[in-house]
Amino acid sequence: MHPVVNMWSILKIFIILALMKSCYAAPAAPEAPAAGVELDPELTAGYTEGDMILNEDRNGLIKKTYRWPNRIVYYFINSNIDQEHRNHILRGIRIIEANSCIIFKEAASDQPYYVNVTSEPGGCYSYVGYRNQVQQLNLQNYALDTGCFRLGSIVHEFLHALGFYHQ
Repeated sequence: MHPVVNMWSILKIFIILALMKSCYAAPAAPEAPAAGVELDPELTAGYTEGDMILNEDRNGLIKKTYRWPNRIVYYFINSNIDQEHRNHILRGIRIIEANSCIIFKEAASDQPYYVNVTSEPGGCYSYVGYRNQVQQLNLQNYALDTGCFRLGSIVHEFLHALGFYHQ
């Protein structure tokens, strides 16, 4: 038998076996986290790559329409977030301002578009880029410097609101 024909025969057998295995294999049940193990809230929110809310029609954020007008990001921190957590959010905002040309301003009551910072259950997540409307950025309530209230997590979610994907 010619070596090329023999190689193709072996390859066909492997493909058939792989297909048979995938047809009859039962999906594995997801494992519950071990007791005392904390899940990363940036990965468990149930959105794209864990924490990004995307529209199906948005495939690139290089377009100017996805940028915040005049580099100004308006934000509103919900009143159910206590002062200590509010100050931590503001520290994250100041880090971005200090390292970029972005300016954050607290939204006035008549502001039509802004980042609405909430603290609901469900993890940390944000819309990606400017949406020309009110858009949610959620930081589930955790003690300071843990979960969604790690300074890096706060900056991370605001970077999504600025239009950054995961790299």
